[in-house]
Amino acid sequence: MARQTNLIQDVENTIAQRSTPARERTLSKITDLLVHDAERLGDEQLALFDHVLGCFTPKVPPAARADLAGRLSELAKAPPNVTRALAFDDDIVVAQPILSRSGQLSDQDLIEIAITRGGAHMTAICERRQVSELVTDVLVAKGDPRVWRAIAANAGAQFSESGKAELLQRSSQDETLQDLLGARADLTDKDTRQLVAAARHSAKARISRSLPPEKKAAPAKQPQAPVGLDYASAQQTLRQMAEKRPISEADLASFAAKHLAAEAIAAIAALAVLPVPMIERIFRERNDSSLLIIGKANNWSWRTVRALLGLSHPLLPPPNGRAAEPAFNAISGAEARRTLQGLGAAAAGTARPARTRIKPDGR
Repeated sequence: MARQTNLIQDVENTIAQRSTPARERTLSKITDLLVHDAERLGDEQLALFDHVLGCFTPKVPPAARADLAGRLSELAKAPPNVTRALAFDDDIVVAQPILSRSGQLSDQDLIEIAITRGGAHMTAICERRQVSELVTDVLVAKGDPRVWRAIAANAGAQFSESGKAELLQRSSQDETLQDLLGARADLTDKDTRQLVAAARHSAKARISRSLPPEKKAAPAKQPQAPVGLDYASAQQTLRQMAEKRPISEADLASFAAKHLAAEAIAAIAALAVLPVPMIERIFRERNDSSLLIIGKANNWSWRTVRALLGLSHPLLPPPNGRAAEPAFNAISGAEARRTLQGLGAAAAGTARPARTRIKPDGR
């Protein structure tokens, strides 16, 4: 132990006293030794290399760190701490070999990097031989078109049902993504139908863009909210609030608690990205199940959802008054998001949104 301590002290003195080129040469020699003996190293020896290399990496330029990352990425038994530090490097040239090839990174490491670093780092993660559902969920949620295409092209990427559904939905605006998804072997019949619908949507948009102005069809008339509640005033209130800060769940809960029906309905529509007429119909039919789904899908608290269920107004039927908290707690976020996509699809057509099977009384 004393011998190792003396060696580490010698290395730290060398780093402090020598020039940058000398540090790079020393780093290269140490890496050569590690690569040559990696398979034979015990845990204690590997930990020593980890510490020594960790002393050098902050003191050398990106090109030297990138060379080290490239060599470590090929090792089945690489120093874990310095490998992880290279993966988190802000310079993608340094991080890329580790992110795309190293087996030393955990899913949690990859998720943290995807969230904190950016598109180039996420694209590098997409190049890994295998990518778990936990990681692809984050890549789909946080990525951009380049990331979505890269992960769709990776045959070793695994997708959760919600992650795959979101990627298929995004493909309606991206024909390249449609082609990449269509080539995957893990699509179900349901996925294929959704992909075909996305292709039809983009084809219609492409044809519409190619038509001269006089040939384009008049835009479809948007459904109007039932007469009664003052949405003009409510929307004006929301616009004035949005000029200062984004509309929040707290604002929605406040509207509901004060029984400001138009403002609450308009806020739900804005936060959940759904049409105002659809939300009003939910209140007119007292379809509490749909409110539970919308609340869970948007991560609203039970307190907020309870206030919405109890919202009353002279132009609306009275609240049901049934106990709904057990049903709300029983709904998973992923289940709610999938159901909400169905509600959104129904709103885009003429069909009335189907009631969910989950009842407000929990049965």
